[in-house]
Amino acid sequence: RRVLFRSRVTEADITSEREMCEWFNAQFDTLMGQINAFNANLAANHDDYGAPGIQQQADAVTANIDQSEDYLAPRARAFTVLSDCDVDTGCTDYIPIYEGKDFRRIWQQQSNISTSIKNRNPSGINNISIGLTNLYANGIRGSGVCV
Repeated sequence: RRVLFRSRVTEADITSEREMCEWFNAQFDTLMGQINAFNANLAANHDDYGAPGIQQQADAVTANIDQSEDYLAPRARAFTVLSDCDVDTGCTDYIPIYEGKDFRRIWQQQSNISTSIKNRNPSGINNISIGLTNLYANGIRGSGVCV
């Protein structure tokens, strides 16, 4: 397993990332397919949550997102977060395990998507977090961390 700052990576980091990879490989694409299908249906119905079937689909999608979020949250929170400080640029927080930051970002964006749908936001608002989720997922895929 490739890691940055190997000496600062804990067993909890490794366990959390391994478990998040298991979720990512088994469930991420299915969940994003559900999210994308809902958002496309919402857009096709002029962002009307009262259109036939839209609210039921919203409820099902947010239940699935929330289930994933419940699984991901303790693992994302378990990642070690350290600060790197210098006189010129101040301090920057980082997660020393390889791709830990992208996993945490996916968890955060999934939460944003669920909240956005529950707030009955239009599809264009949901697209922001969907796009960011896909960006971070592509980073994870490209890194090979979950192979």
